[in-house]
Amino acid sequence: MAGLLFEVGMAVSAVAWAAWRGLPLLQDIGWSVDALGMSVLATLPLIAALLLMVRVDAPWMQEIEEHVRSFLGPLLRYGGLPGMAVLAIAAGVGEELLFRGVLQAELAMLWEPWSALVVASIVFGLCHWITPAYAIIATIMGAYLGGLYWYTGGLLVPVLVHTLYDFVAFVYFAKTQPSPQSA
Repeated sequence: MAGLLFEVGMAVSAVAWAAWRGLPLLQDIGWSVDALGMSVLATLPLIAALLLMVRVDAPWMQEIEEHVRSFLGPLLRYGGLPGMAVLAIAAGVGEELLFRGVLQAELAMLWEPWSALVVASIVFGLCHWITPAYAIIATIMGAYLGGLYWYTGGLLVPVLVHTLYDFVAFVYFAKTQPSPQSA
């Protein structure tokens, strides 16, 4: 529940920031079938990267998996699949509104777009600091999502990609959660 409230809080903060600064935040979200198709295709490399990383037998990856599983444990017990979907949606919307729709957009008004992309991605990674390796992975993912925002000129594709990826990752870790008897 705390994670969900945090993600919703990010969305509210982003909307307030955009209103205060006069950013066209919600105008950047336009629905289309093309954007949906692009989002599904753009999520596939992230899922492939996840499936490759979980096969890495390294201490840094084991540490990430332990943190993710400890976070997902209560969610699985109390929210199940619907809870994972709601959290994935909240994270996709809240984080993309804040990091791409507000931070990256605001910085792009001050600097070159690529500089805004780099800084917003680093901030995104630092805000996901669970472990140093996870922060690096999140920075790379932030750059990918920021690139999608820049390329498409809107928030819909990054929001959908982030949401789809998080949901698939949550389901993967839930399905591969060791049973209490084997722990």
